[in-house]
Amino acid sequence: MKRVVRWGAVTVIGAVAAGGYAFGVLDESAPGRGCRGTGDRVRSMETAMTVLDLPAGAAPAPGSPDRDGRSGPVTESGCFTDHSGVPWAYAAGSYTGAGPRERVREFYRTAALADGWHHQPDPDEPDGGLCFTRTVDGHPSLLTVGFTGYAADSGAYRVEVGHFVDDGATRCAAPATVRY
Repeated sequence: MKRVVRWGAVTVIGAVAAGGYAFGVLDESAPGRGCRGTGDRVRSMETAMTVLDLPAGAAPAPGSPDRDGRSGPVTESGCFTDHSGVPWAYAAGSYTGAGPRERVREFYRTAALADGWHHQPDPDEPDGGLCFTRTVDGHPSLLTVGFTGYAADSGAYRVEVGHFVDDGATRCAAPATVRY
């Protein structure tokens, strides 16, 4: 028996599926699945990170996303939904050239405390990173400084400010702080 393919039906099904992905109906990571309308939150995260500035000598790490010629501590920002299903709004940056890890830790410890962040020692942070909590524009947020994945003598590190879009509890050692 010979099968007959009805291309009209295949085209309609393909168009519906493509539209579903384009509008976030089928794709869990699409903005329509929880990140829609988070632009103000992302801008708040960018502002919170910009206030911290950068230590002397720090520069965006090679391969950092292009920010359309903008300079400053934020090299990437946005919102994503990971395996937990809860969207995370964030601003982050990866840097090199700021010197030894202790110098980087001291810079961010001082800057974060001066900006109202609360240091939360994290026993699960094997690389000597830092974690802070604070409310940013009414949302419980995290500030993390991490060295995971970078050689101890490389002078490279990553900083991230973010929060769960559902305003769920943020605490140090949350999965989003170690996603890089």
